[in-house]
Amino acid sequence: MHLSRPLGLLQWGLSIAAFAMNVPTPPTGTRQPSAFDLNGDGFAETSLPMETLRMRWEAIHTDAQTIGKMAQLAREPITQQIHGCPDLLSNLSGDQRDFALNTLADIEVMLKPGVTALQNMQASGADVTAPALALWCEFHRCRQALMDLVEANRLT
Repeated sequence: MHLSRPLGLLQWGLSIAAFAMNVPTPPTGTRQPSAFDLNGDGFAETSLPMETLRMRWEAIHTDAQTIGKMAQLAREPITQQIHGCPDLLSNLSGDQRDFALNTLADIEVMLKPGVTALQNMQASGADVTAPALALWCEFHRCRQALMDLVEANRLT
């Protein structure tokens, strides 16, 4: 799922829920363009090395820690589920892999400008606690939906 414009949380959740319930996906060859286009064809790279997945996963968590600090939250502990998610992502195939990689790209697209905006606001002397908390909560919900997806795939 690629976000050409921000989705509301409800629409995002419904999309994740439909996918998790094995709602039929579009026929092969009708994939949606991806924000994480490595090979220039407009779609997510589907054969990413494990190291690349882990680096992307760590990068979103670095951004999330920055946002959490701005929101005055304690540092989030890295659980086994969080730590192991890239391994589970690498085990996905086909449409599920495309969907998961696009979801990861959507999280990246959400966080990068959010961190930059919060840093700019903070530099101008504004209190960024509330907007940082809102962005952190949105990240947390989206990340949990992605982890639920890969965990459900592991159990099947």
